[in-house]
Amino acid sequence: MTIRKSKKKVLLIDDDQAILTSISSYLELEGYEVLSALGGKEGLQKSQEPGVDVIVLDIMMPEMDGYQVVRELRRAPETSRIPVIFLTAKDTDGEVMTGWQRGAVAYITKPFDFPVLLREIEKC
Repeated sequence: MTIRKSKKKVLLIDDDQAILTSISSYLELEGYEVLSALGGKEGLQKSQEPGVDVIVLDIMMPEMDGYQVVRELRRAPETSRIPVIFLTAKDTDGEVMTGWQRGAVAYITKPFDFPVLLREIEKC
């Protein structure tokens, strides 16, 4: 009998519903459990759900940007160790460096390839 390890639970946080839908569909086809949040505040609420293994987070969002979300995640003991992958249109060297300094485990720029995102999620 083979015991199959279940895939990770991924929380997607972005202010673009089309991006949330497309990434969610792709990851679900790959066997991942996916939670989606339309914006940083909703993302912080959903990050409290049990079993979130990795967060894919946009930086440029209204009300609360991705850097603010990471700061809040790191303050809470229950979310402080969840790996964060930035998925953003911010693509200058300085912006990428800022993303790494803010605690990203990966930094992917839009437009992106789904296999690249999948590979980074699998590393977490």
